[in-house]
Amino acid sequence: MSASSAPRTLPTSCVTAANTSAAGTPRATSVATRRNAACSSASTRSSSRLEAFALARVSASRVRRAARPTTELTALAKANPGKYSFASSGSGTSPHLSGEIYKQLAGLNLLHVPYRGSAPAYQDLLAGQVDMMFDNIPGPLGLMRSGKVRGLAVTSKERHPAAPEIPAMAEFLPGFEITSWGGVCGPAGLPPAMVEKLSALTRKALDSAPVKVSFEQQGATAIWMNPADTAAYRATDEKRLAPVIKASGAKVD
Repeated sequence: MSASSAPRTLPTSCVTAANTSAAGTPRATSVATRRNAACSSASTRSSSRLEAFALARVSASRVRRAARPTTELTALAKANPGKYSFASSGSGTSPHLSGEIYKQLAGLNLLHVPYRGSAPAYQDLLAGQVDMMFDNIPGPLGLMRSGKVRGLAVTSKERHPAAPEIPAMAEFLPGFEITSWGGVCGPAGLPPAMVEKLSALTRKALDSAPVKVSFEQQGATAIWMNPADTAAYRATDEKRLAPVIKASGAKVD
């Protein structure tokens, strides 16, 4: 793929817990916007069962006891191999890969339960049908603020500005990092001059206050990269995630 500059969105994953039981290759033309990492949250019901939740960059899980910190949740899952499950918005999605990386780095045996979108996954998470879920930060933020879930960790390398009180997974599992990103692309064969113009206009847009505010409200961070850097970033990301995808057998439905 040839790329100019592309805006990318890198969702961070977070762990939370509920308080209630074509003709040619497209050409990238603009910068990257970094989205929130996934987050996980967890909460306890009157039955003392913990619900944690993973979003496409947020993970949540429901466990048999109130294990709140990510370290306790990991220890509980490790002590009960195959007993707990994690949900995602679909097979092969970045939230799915977030869970697979968590499994691999922590040495866990968790069952992946894919859904067709986040909405039905949230319903089952809150109903106690699944133990945890990974998703993008915007999804769980409202639930966290309403007290229905509690954030446990984000999957970005560092804490996310949208929820600075939630630790990064890397604080518990060194090397853990996964975010989702998006860029502006055009059809194959797009004239270089047009690519550069689109790249410049995208950079200008990402530097504007209204766009920055809009991104921040959605838990995203705007990051501009030129076309060459965008292509290099994409290649590096694919190489890094390839072993995870192969080991997990992840496929897009």
